[in-house]
Amino acid sequence: MNKYTVSSIMAATLMLGGCGGSSHSTADKDTFIPGNSTKPKLTVNVKKRNRCGELVGYPQANIVFHGEDGSPLLIDSPNSVGFYSEELPEGAQSVSFVGIESHSAYTKTRTIFTELDIGNGAELKTIEFKDEMAYCDCRQVEIDFSALAISHSQYYLTRDGGGTVSGYKDSPSVCGDNAKLYYTLARPGYELTTVAAIDVPKVLSKVVVDGSQFVHEGVSVSTSSLAHGTQAFVNGTDNNGNGILSNMDFVSDSTQLTIYPTVSETNVLHNYTVLRNTFTEHYEMIYAGLTTRINKDGTIDDIVLPTVPDALSGQLSAAKLALTQQMKFDYSFSTLDSRIQSAKWQFDFDASEHNFENTRWHVSGPLNATIPTLTYGEAFNATNHEVRQTRLHLSGFEGAPRDISDYRQYLYTHTDKATTGDNVFILLVSRSNEETLIN
Repeated sequence: MNKYTVSSIMAATLMLGGCGGSSHSTADKDTFIPGNSTKPKLTVNVKKRNRCGELVGYPQANIVFHGEDGSPLLIDSPNSVGFYSEELPEGAQSVSFVGIESHSAYTKTRTIFTELDIGNGAELKTIEFKDEMAYCDCRQVEIDFSALAISHSQYYLTRDGGGTVSGYKDSPSVCGDNAKLYYTLARPGYELTTVAAIDVPKVLSKVVVDGSQFVHEGVSVSTSSLAHGTQAFVNGTDNNGNGILSNMDFVSDSTQLTIYPTVSETNVLHNYTVLRNTFTEHYEMIYAGLTTRINKDGTIDDIVLPTVPDALSGQLSAAKLALTQQMKFDYSFSTLDSRIQSAKWQFDFDASEHNFENTRWHVSGPLNATIPTLTYGEAFNATNHEVRQTRLHLSGFEGAPRDISDYRQYLYTHTDKATTGDNVFILLVSRSNEETLIN
C-alpha cells in the first residue's frame, strides 16, 4: 500500500454530499482477522464492478482520512484485492474514498464516497465504484423461438430487461461460463404466464427453445394491504442474482403482480408513494416507501409506509447553497420514522478535471451530522463547486439499531438480506426544470 502523511492543505475545496454511499454488495470479510488492538480501526473493501456484474479489487483508489476541520490527515490505499483494515490516524473524524468511474470509452466521473463520524472506528460495507469499460467475459448469443410460431402463435414473449421478443428470435449478451436467461410466455387477455429458464453454456452460440420449456407458473402477489394510488414494483432473482421478471403497477382493485417461486430464490416488493414539488428553476421528486420480501405463496407482511415531513422539502436547496458557497452544512432528521437510521447525500458538480464529465460526491452518515468542507490533498484537487444535482436518501431496516456505529456493524454482519428487516426509505431528488428523467 502507498501511504504518506499530508503536511499541507490543497487550496481547492470540494463541497460534496451523496446518496448512494456504500454498496449493497456482500462485504468480503474472509480476509479480516480481528486483532488485539484497542485503537479504533477502519475495515472496508474497496471494489470496482464491471458490466458483467463482477466485483474486483480497486487498489488504485485513495483512502483519505479527514480531521475535524475537513483537512486530510493521511492518504492511504487498499491492498491488491481491495481490502483495508488499519488503525485510524489520530484525530480522524471522516474518511473519503476517491476514485474514477468509467461509463463508456468517452465518459468518466470523478467519484468520492465519504463516511462521516468514524472517530470510534467503523466496519463498512463494500465501497463500490462502477467500471463499464473493464474487461469481462461476455458474448452475444442467438435464442431461437421459431417453434413457438406454430404452437403459441397467439402468445407473446418477454425477457426481463430486454422487453418484448419479436420475430421469435432474441440476441442477448450473456456473461460467464454457465449463463442463464429467463423468458416469460403469456397470452393476451389471460392472467396465466409461465417462465422458461434457459441455460446458455459457454460452448453454445445458439439455443433452440420450444414450448415445453415454459414450466414455471406464476403466483399472484397479495396486494390487499397496499394503499390505492401508490406504486408497487415486484422483482425476482435466482440464486446468482439474475433477474427473472420485473412487473409494476399503480395499486388498484385490478392490480396484478406475479412471482415465479419455483425458479426464483428471492422475491421482493417495493411499495412507495411519489410526490412532486415544483419551484422556479427546479423540481423535487420525493419517494417514500418500503421494500419487503414476498413469501413463496405470494403473501407479504403488513405494509406501513413512512410519512414525509413538510420540512424535508427545503433540505436539498439548503445543502446545495451551502456547498456552492464552500460552507459546511448542518442537518438533522432525528424526528423521522424510527425505522430510518441513516442519511446518504449525493451531489453532482461540473467537472474539475479535463476529460471528466462531472464530479460526484456521496456522503453517508447519521441522521444528525455536519457535512464539512473537505480537502483531499494529492488525491484530488477540486476547482469547481457549482452543484448541478442533489439527492438525499434516508433509509434503514426495521429492527436495526439507531446509533450510526451500531447500524454500520449491523449492515456489515447482515450481508444476507434474508436476515434483515424491511428496508424503509425516503428519497428526495432535485433536478432542473429542463430535466425530465431521474437517473
